[in-house]
Amino acid sequence: LKKDGLYKIMKNTYGNYFFQLIIKGSEEPIISLILSYISDCIVNISKDPSGTFSLQGLLDEISSMEQEELILKSIKNHEMEMAYDKNATYVLQKLVLLFPDIHRKRLNEIILNNIKNLCINQNGICLVKTFIRSNTLIDDRNRINKEFIKNFVNLAESPFGNYGIQFLIENWDNEMLKDIKKKIMENLYELSVQQFSSNVVEKAIEIFDEEYREKLIKKLCFEGNFLTLLKSRFGRFVL
Repeated sequence: LKKDGLYKIMKNTYGNYFFQLIIKGSEEPIISLILSYISDCIVNISKDPSGTFSLQGLLDEISSMEQEELILKSIKNHEMEMAYDKNATYVLQKLVLLFPDIHRKRLNEIILNNIKNLCINQNGICLVKTFIRSNTLIDDRNRINKEFIKNFVNLAESPFGNYGIQFLIENWDNEMLKDIKKKIMENLYELSVQQFSSNVVEKAIEIFDEEYREKLIKKLCFEGNFLTLLKSRFGRFVL
């Protein structure tokens, strides 16, 4: 196939399925050749409703450091643009899941530096959740935690950011969540009576240990304005 023909197939509603089929299990020279053909238009393909599937399939076949570096070089300076795009975000997520941390330091740094803005975006939050799930570096986890704590109330009240906090509660251990627990307790009433942040309180009640849950219940029912919660639609869900 000529370069233009390959480009059109990858972005075609039906052609993308053909592309995924023919590259499955392909040897390294074939994948490298395809990458050399599309390296200057990877971002454009990733933003296409069909092209995104072609690229995700291609990423599954990447087998060398050189291929990984070519992909990362091709998207350089377009990472945030892709993160906010409804199709390209899935390509970034696949990249985060498949490429080792040592090869994607630049992308990791971009995500870490933009955690808040990504979390309050409906496409960005998906990338953040994938990044959290795949990241095992303690320094990165500490930075993630710091950003969530610094912006805790704003994220909890966001229609998308609250899912980020819930995701941490579901996936991190108690030691990593001690600051999150403290923030929930400090802002318990404010969080409980609002539409999105009440989800965070519900998740805390559902997931955290019995001792912490008991403290939440005591504060909600016996140390504050119980009637205020009863009068609130979302407070009632928490109760």
